[in-house]
Amino acid sequence: MKLFERIFGGKKPEQDNPSAGWAADLSAPLELDLAAQRFCGVGLGESARGLERIGPSSGWNVSSDEICLTYAGLGFTLFIDPAGNLEGIDVNLLAEDDMAAFAGHWTLEGQRVAINNASTPAEVATLMGRTDESRMADTPYLVYRRGTGLIEFDWGGGSLENILINRQAQ
Repeated sequence: MKLFERIFGGKKPEQDNPSAGWAADLSAPLELDLAAQRFCGVGLGESARGLERIGPSSGWNVSSDEICLTYAGLGFTLFIDPAGNLEGIDVNLLAEDDMAAFAGHWTLEGQRVAINNASTPAEVATLMGRTDESRMADTPYLVYRRGTGLIEFDWGGGSLENILINRQAQ
């Protein structure tokens, strides 16, 4: 399924925002652990209920195979499977008209690391190690397979625009 379709697919009018009852805890930091593929302490395939502290999403859509919760002011989208488990995270690193840049922090193997829209493919490769897949022409990207997760770094217009972390198909 294409990322565009995942994010902008139609929501069912009868479906309310599934995160509407979530209460934001602004004292808890937004943290993405690249090694463990954990977002705010919740790993891929784990219950998304552990993310209630980030509060309600600013937008959402529902399809037969997932729920997309968009947090435009915080710079990310969450993908939740029909069982209510975290399927993926799309982190925006370059502020756009409708989406802020991610303001959280990154860790790798217990250490805080610096990743932002100015990070180069060489810097990411030094940080992450050998890539499982890459392309440097046109729109550069690097792909890393870690455990059950797939991490994609995408340099759309020359800057690091997005990092997409997904659970791999089993």
